[in-house]
Amino acid sequence: MAEPRWTTLLRRLEHRATPIIALLLIGLVFFLGIRSERTGFVDEVLDPNLKRITHPVLNAFRGRPPAVTKLTLQMGEAEKDSLTAMQDNALTHGWMDIQDDAWLPAQATVGDLKAIAAVRLQAGPVARDLVPRWPLVVGLDHADTTTGMRFFDLNPVNDSKPIHGALFRRALEDMGIPVLTNEVIELRLNDRDMGLYTQEGKADSTQLAHWGRGNGPVLRFDDVLHKHALRGTSSLSFPIDAPVRAEWLSAPIQASRIQGGRAVLASGIADRKAVEALERFRAGSSMASEVFDAEFLAKFLALCDVMGAQETARWWNLRFLADTVTGKLIVLPQRTIAGSPITGIIARHTDAPLTFPSTANSLTGRFLADRVIYAAYIQWLDKLSDVTWL
Repeated sequence: MAEPRWTTLLRRLEHRATPIIALLLIGLVFFLGIRSERTGFVDEVLDPNLKRITHPVLNAFRGRPPAVTKLTLQMGEAEKDSLTAMQDNALTHGWMDIQDDAWLPAQATVGDLKAIAAVRLQAGPVARDLVPRWPLVVGLDHADTTTGMRFFDLNPVNDSKPIHGALFRRALEDMGIPVLTNEVIELRLNDRDMGLYTQEGKADSTQLAHWGRGNGPVLRFDDVLHKHALRGTSSLSFPIDAPVRAEWLSAPIQASRIQGGRAVLASGIADRKAVEALERFRAGSSMASEVFDAEFLAKFLALCDVMGAQETARWWNLRFLADTVTGKLIVLPQRTIAGSPITGIIARHTDAPLTFPSTANSLTGRFLADRVIYAAYIQWLDKLSDVTWL
């Protein structure tokens, strides 16, 4: 069957017009190129922005992966069997309980450095999908250090959270806020490669000397009851709030110092004064700005909002360094958890409407109930939300 005449004409027109359309497009590109060059669009706008995107990617392919410290923990057969027995018991009960005598001797090796070490498992819920990559706690002999840490946690790396945490710590450091040392390492336990771990330092004498704010003590609200409450609800398939008795309002205040790779309770005159100041804040007889460094606290809370690190501001994750220079307490997060989406700023998540004075019982609510800290917090939110800060 012969095709319609109009179809034949359309094909002929398409055949003859294609070269003409191609020449017009080439001319248009040439014209735009000359015009862009004259206006400086290529040199001043297009080229710099393309390089900003392509150079980091190209450098990543050209360069080698960053060097990662390799830490080896060598344990005797009896100690390794004890560690395995603790792991099996935790798997059975779904929770790891740690006693004071749970430390096991080991030898830590980083490069040519060898140090006497003590190792134990971290207390808390058992992540069955991480077995056998257990989170550990390591204390080195007081005369040795590795990557500037003597007492640290080892947590397995399974996602991008350590990267977000590193960015959050860098931002805190740039703002002058003391931050615990944190590194990514490769861990080897006896003859077994355990993969990447984060090495998260504690507030030991090495850290205190680095910060230059005296020798402590470091205070915290004891979270034993909170952990027990979590253990009691760990088998539930739905979230539940901890009972009031497991909250910071009833938790004992502990002042500690790190000695010989272990945390010991501190009971000196300066230690008691720091505890009394924190107790006055909790009782409501002292405002937050009278006890804490208001500027550091406001920066910290604002940065938690901007970088999705509100989980870092939970009371059981916070430590408080007694600054012997100013006499105030400096907020010190134990773990930096960032990069999570937020539904609102911290000031919108208090357990009661934010008023002055406030009836809030949450720790962050009490912080922001102080007009001085709240004003500084809002100012820093405004500064950090500006694109020029990034």
